[in-house]
Amino acid sequence: MPLSSQESPEPLTTLLAGAWFAGLPRGLQLEIVEAGTEVSYRRDEIITRQGATSTGLYAVLDGLVAIGRWLDADDYVLIHVGQPALWFGEVPTICGLPAPVETRARTGVRLLHLRPEGVDRFCEQDPERFRLFARLAFERYALFVRLTARLQHRSPEMQLRQRLIEIAGLHDVEHTNGGGFEWAISQADLADIVGLSRQTVNRLLRRLERDGLVELSFKRIRVIDPSRLDVG
Repeated sequence: MPLSSQESPEPLTTLLAGAWFAGLPRGLQLEIVEAGTEVSYRRDEIITRQGATSTGLYAVLDGLVAIGRWLDADDYVLIHVGQPALWFGEVPTICGLPAPVETRARTGVRLLHLRPEGVDRFCEQDPERFRLFARLAFERYALFVRLTARLQHRSPEMQLRQRLIEIAGLHDVEHTNGGGFEWAISQADLADIVGLSRQTVNRLLRRLERDGLVELSFKRIRVIDPSRLDVG
């Protein structure tokens, strides 16, 4: 169950690190923050369930969330580990479809929650705003199309490079970290996401580090310049 937050620090700076939110008109950014409610979840608590109808849009303000899909009762696939500025819940909220993934608190997390009726109200006030909210869903669709197409018959290194490029694309890298991107993720989780062994991922990351493309620290990967990872 969510825990209502008693403190409401200004989340605008955190959310501006995300590419979708950073691209919204300033007035809408402020309205979303004002309309949202801060909630917290303990580690391993489920935030949104696979197959469920909409409970609204969520943005990570602090902590990490794990996004994955159950193929059957015993087979879970980790898709992404999301950090502050990540929005989720767009498919059921905007498209009206059952949630294709489960989202769970990877650590204790603090979220901004925008209820479904809040999203509807924004869109009813100005039809142009529906396009802005729908862009969140279609950006994710475009990301997975690119990944699917570009990972066909690629070497393990190219698969890893492409995943880092696409994840960096979710963030406004010009706004944060001097144009770089830092992902709070363990190498074990990254190996699960890209479908490679942990040993292979470690070897490939060390190679990228020697080439000056990434910096590695404990459960963190900093991509110095995402564009340099793309070799076509």
